[in-house]
Amino acid sequence: RHAMNIYDRATRAVDDSDKFVLFNLYISRATEFFGVTRTRDIYEKALHSLPDRFVKDICLQYADLELKLGEIDRARAIYTYCCQFCDPRSHPNFWTVWNDFEIRHGNPETYREMLRLKRSVQARYNTQVNFMASQMFVPAKSTPQIISNFSDLEKSKALLPAPVTGKRPRDDLYTVSDQEPVVSSNPEE
Repeated sequence: RHAMNIYDRATRAVDDSDKFVLFNLYISRATEFFGVTRTRDIYEKALHSLPDRFVKDICLQYADLELKLGEIDRARAIYTYCCQFCDPRSHPNFWTVWNDFEIRHGNPETYREMLRLKRSVQARYNTQVNFMASQMFVPAKSTPQIISNFSDLEKSKALLPAPVTGKRPRDDLYTVSDQEPVVSSNPEE
């Protein structure tokens, strides 16, 4: 029991790049000492604390565990959660595994839901990629200069384009108009 507390504290203390390996060790030890059903809590912690690049792998392991325990609906819920991290173009393995799962254990309705989620995720990633690409090609407002003092540095910051973060700036999302709303003369509209 004390070893499990040490593993739990270690998962919070280590660097993000080492968390995946540590969670796998933690899960294997918990399975060895307490059985597979005790690992559910550890998988849940891993899903919420691992960086996005490792979530797919831990989800596939977790869904495989639930499948072995006969928990088909729990495995499907894990696949549904994981799909938001997996672009169908860059993670085809995940979508193939989920497709095979639905063919074996699902029905036409759950299979259609999986395909709907796949289209939705793909559309979301297409939108993000297009937005990021458009931000990368914003022309610079001035040519590079050698900065000789601090005041020149402050002046040059205003000339630089905003950094590309992959998210839309909050100020540009909504605009308030001073104009009155247009009322249609057609009463059917």
